Order: sequence, then structure tokens, then C-alpha cells
Amino acid sequence: MTKPFTKQSALMPIVALVLVASSMFGNFAIGHEGPVEDQIQVLGTGEINAEPDQVVLTVSVYAVEPDQATAKRKADSAYQAVLGQIAKYGIADADVKVTRLAMNPEYEWTDNQRQHRGERVSRTLAITVNDVSVLSDLLQALVEQGVSEVNSMQAGFQDSAAIKQRALALAVNDAKQKASFLAKQLDRSRGAALQIIEQNSDVPMFRGPEMAMSRSRDADAPPPEMLGTQAIRATIQITFRLQ
Repeated sequence: MTKPFTKQSALMPIVALVLVASSMFGNFAIGHEGPVEDQIQVLGTGEINAEPDQVVLTVSVYAVEPDQATAKRKADSAYQAVLGQIAKYGIADADVKVTRLAMNPEYEWTDNQRQHRGERVSRTLAITVNDVSVLSDLLQALVEQGVSEVNSMQAGFQDSAAIKQRALALAVNDAKQKASFLAKQLDRSRGAALQIIEQNSDVPMFRGPEMAMSRSRDADAPPPEMLGTQAIRATIQITFRLQ
């Protein structure tokens, strides 16, 4: 005689399978995670002080004349003279960039009235100087050749990535030393790194006028441009296994 189908009879094979698994593998819990290992998290910092080996100059030439065409011709002439002077100092064409060409009316105030003075045409150049020893002489030559304004002078590094890597290496060593010291205070030891997070890097900080041109100059020579030093800092966060 066939037994009637019930929920209890349908669950019997599943219960039997669970009992077999339990007898084979012992107690278990689905989704259970193992114990969290001991860890230590520290911040490491590194700093490299270096003298800039690159300067980006931004200079302008301009002319003001009664009409725009004449003003442009004079501004273009000064611009060509400046380019020729730049080439004499071994600066490649790729390191010279025209950043602005402007044409505007020029006014002046006389007896509380605005008077049209003429038309102003200006050109602005960005010049990357990779030999900072010629900087003072170059600036003097540019002014003598018609540069009207030196808008900015930004010091930096030709290979900033290499300096950043050196700062990061110091930051890693600093973090390792801190972790080892702290672990020792707990009668433990520092294990392998589990996570590394870079907090920041490449933060230049001027340290003062410590850089001067090395060669001697006569009394009429332009003064040296004091570029000082810059500090490149790196900060990282590292999590180590605590053994």
C-alpha cells in the first residue's frame, strides 16, 4: 500500500543530508567569518628639500599707437626681438609658448575726462628655463630687447615625479619604524603591510633664499635671482599585520 505524501515525508531526505554532513564535518555555521587578525595603522611622512632647477617666466611686450595696425607692427617687432634673444640662451622653441594676444583701446584721464590715447596691442609669452644659471642675464637681455612686463616667475623642478618618489620612500620608512616601535611596546612585532593609502604629496614650501648664481659678476651685472629651496612632502597611511 502506497503511503500518502506529506510535508514531513518531503523534508526527511533534507534532514538526513544535514545529519550526515554534521557527522562528517562537525559543527558549522553558514556565513561565519574567522577571527579578525590584529592590525596596527600608522601615518608616515617624508620630506625632500631641493633647489629648483627650472623656472617658468611669463613676460609681455606691448605697444600703444594711434591706430591698431601700427601698434601691432611695433608689438610684433618687439616680440621677434625677444624670441631672438631667447634663442641665444639655448632655450628650445618647444619651451616658448604664446599665451595671449590682446588688442584694446587705451584711455587716460585728463581733467576728470577720459581721453582716447590710442590702441594697445600686447603679446604674452611663457618661457621655460631649464638652466637657472642664466636666469638673471636672460631677464636683463629680455628687458633690453623690449619686454614691457615680467608678469610672473614660477620656480619648480624638471623631474618632480622623481622627487615625489623619494619623499614617498621616506614616508614608507617612517611608517615602518613607527609601527615597529609601537608593536614592540606591546611585546608584539610588525608583520606584513595589508593596506597603503597615499594621503598627499608634492606640497612645495619655500625655505628662503639659499640659492645664488655661482659665477662672479662685475658691478654692472644684474643681481642673481634667489630661488631658495622647496620642500616636497608625502604622507601615507599603512595598515600592518600585528604579530
